[in-house]
Amino acid sequence: MPAPPSKKIAETPLAKAAAALEAELLEYEKFVSEVKRMSLNTEKSMHRAKDLLEHCAAGEQRMAERLQAFAAAMQDVQVRQQGCISEAVAAAETIQQRIQNRSALLERFSALGERARSLNEPVAELEAKQGDANAQDLLKTLSEVAERTESVVAEAETLGRDAVTHDWEDIAREATALKQQLQSARNKILVAQRDVAGRTPS
Repeated sequence: MPAPPSKKIAETPLAKAAAALEAELLEYEKFVSEVKRMSLNTEKSMHRAKDLLEHCAAGEQRMAERLQAFAAAMQDVQVRQQGCISEAVAAAETIQQRIQNRSALLERFSALGERARSLNEPVAELEAKQGDANAQDLLKTLSEVAERTESVVAEAETLGRDAVTHDWEDIAREATALKQQLQSARNKILVAQRDVAGRTPS
């Protein structure tokens, strides 16, 4: 069984107009019903019938006014409905745009993560070769890895900035964390470069 309308709903213009129209119609039906039941066989009954018909005529006028008020309230409801529909469509478009924007940033972050992981292989090779490779080869490889690392650091910084611009705090936080890890790795590479350079005869 549906719940009774709340007081707030009952006080809306549409509800008030509908209630007023319904009350007027009930009153009109009451007069008409009485006229139909009357026996028109005395002067008193004729006067009563005349009075009732006058009430009916006045009721018709009031009902016409109530109908106009109800129609106006319905038009207002239609305007509000169209406004809600437009806002809902706009909200759906905004949500879709946000989904697409987030997906694009996550794709960039995923690709960035792959590039960051790809740096592990040359670093591991460097660690394995340090005892055997000559200093010039080591310096060349270290320089290449440092350059690649610097590029990924810059990309992580750009991604973090874009995430902040588009109000994605979690992606910005992850991008900043990755940038810091890469900066730490870069610093270690730079230290290794200085060590190897220091051991290389001038």
